[in-house]
Amino acid sequence: MLNQGSNKSQEQVVMWFTNKSFADQITGVKNLQNSLPFVKAVVRQHAKVPCIILYDDQQMQDILRFCCPPVTCRSTVLSFDKTFNLGQANVTLAVYKNLSVYRRTKNKHPVFCGHMFLHGESNVTFLRFFIT
Repeated sequence: MLNQGSNKSQEQVVMWFTNKSFADQITGVKNLQNSLPFVKAVVRQHAKVPCIILYDDQQMQDILRFCCPPVTCRSTVLSFDKTFNLGQANVTLAVYKNLSVYRRTKNKHPVFCGHMFLHGESNVTFLRFFIT
């Protein structure tokens, strides 16, 4: 299952990233990677807004378990939702149905958040990096 504490921490990073100036983002982004275990990658390129990939290990285990099983097992679709211009950043979020949880009131599996990608640019190069 999704670690709710980690999800709240990811939301705090999103808010931090979007409420800072570009200079503050550059200064603080490396500190985030060193101090927060769910900040898995920081991509910095010359004259570009840094990109940050956020997830905890349980989220990735769930994605592998539910979205990449052997052919004979049930699986679900991994989807990506892009939010444009959340402050100075864009956020792309992976979502999937958690097949180990079932909502009887709605007769379906709930959608869970996967990894997040905070990025300043919205082009194929950056999105390809996130998906792979």
